[in-house]
Amino acid sequence: MLRLTLEAVVSEVCKEFAIDKEAVIKKGMKRNKARDMAIYLSRNHSGITCKELGMYFGNVSGTTITMAYNRVEKEITQNKRVKGKLNKIKKRILFKM
Repeated sequence: MLRLTLEAVVSEVCKEFAIDKEAVIKKGMKRNKARDMAIYLSRNHSGITCKELGMYFGNVSGTTITMAYNRVEKEITQNKRVKGKLNKIKKRILFKM
């Protein structure tokens, strides 16, 4: 299984959305698509638990991580652009590895 680091994921998400790191990991950023995508990729490819991801992403609960993950998972099935954007970010991370 592919293992990505949290720093690599957040860095590439920030580049894709042209935002700074704090906008992705800061708590209280409701419906933040960049944050949700970073959480999705991190949960899928880092091997880190939801609880640990919650600590990284602004000290939120594991449930919050799961909810963000599920939002992106649902959107992937409904929107090809979102799926394409996630794949683009993942490929850029892999290229740097």
